[in-house]
Amino acid sequence: MWFWCAAALAAMGVEERRALLDEAMAGSARVVVLEWMHAEVDAGSKKVQRVVTRKTGRPDATFVRPYDLAQDLRLERGTLDAAEAVARAEAEGAIPDDALTAEGWRERLAGLEASLDALGPVLDVQTREAAVLLHAAAARAERLGEVPVETEVQGVPMSLHLWEAARLSEGVPADSRIPEDVRGAIDGVLAEVAHGRFERVGLDFSLDASFAPQTFVATHGVFLDGREVVITSVDGVVEVLPGAIDVMLTRQHGPSLAVEVEAWSGDVAVLEDASREGNRLLEGLMGALGTTPVLSPDLLEPVHAYWAERPQSAVFVAIPVAGRAGKTRVWRYDGATRRLEELP
Repeated sequence: MWFWCAAALAAMGVEERRALLDEAMAGSARVVVLEWMHAEVDAGSKKVQRVVTRKTGRPDATFVRPYDLAQDLRLERGTLDAAEAVARAEAEGAIPDDALTAEGWRERLAGLEASLDALGPVLDVQTREAAVLLHAAAARAERLGEVPVETEVQGVPMSLHLWEAARLSEGVPADSRIPEDVRGAIDGVLAEVAHGRFERVGLDFSLDASFAPQTFVATHGVFLDGREVVITSVDGVVEVLPGAIDVMLTRQHGPSLAVEVEAWSGDVAVLEDASREGNRLLEGLMGALGTTPVLSPDLLEPVHAYWAERPQSAVFVAIPVAGRAGKTRVWRYDGATRRLEELP
């Protein structure tokens, strides 16, 4: 959607852009708070919120963290209820193999993939169950639709729908609602997993060498694709099957984090990756000159994509300089020009 927005905005005149900005200011307001390294002041700080409210004149603003940008968009796309998703998958499983042509099955596959997109992130057991059934139904539709396998997992050619159905099924009893042929294929994949055909990937939840498992477990909860995991390793690493992992980290003090982590090989630093984009933007703003700094498009891309999904909202970026709430600087984002303008 936002590619269309960019093209339309490029064709606008100055007055049209000003009108769009005025409309955004009249709509809802969202403030992305970039966190200073090793500082505990973040989007939840009441003092930061007071400073931002004073500078923006927006007491209605919603405050988010950098990794909330992608998280919010994903959560908003989760429009399909898990129970409804299960019902759709069961309905697909009831269709006889020979009831449709290959083309018909490819059409069913497109519908199942749309349902998976609408299901949203897998953050609980019910959604995980629904995702397994939808992926299994999609794998069946791929086979009956004679869709060539053009994807691979660690060098092994494989349907990603079959892989995801197997990955999300690991460690739980086989679901009788999955068509028998797909269940057999899933069992085959899991047998290869058991024999070491695929290397597990490490999700690293430590931020430094002083990681203490007992302290972390006492103050945090970790859920991977909706299943709770207790971290016991001294290095803070949890080994998982490769894939796009939905990670939810709950904190005893402070807001939860929910992100999708692309983990296909090696070790992935979950917390570091989640905040990297925000750190790059913070460094760019702190090193820039003037009230309307010139920044490279890639630094602004996460903010622009966030704005493009909600062009009728006003989007601001705030930085508590050196971790001091009273020194918070605030910029207003103008999506029409892809520029940030600092507020006095």
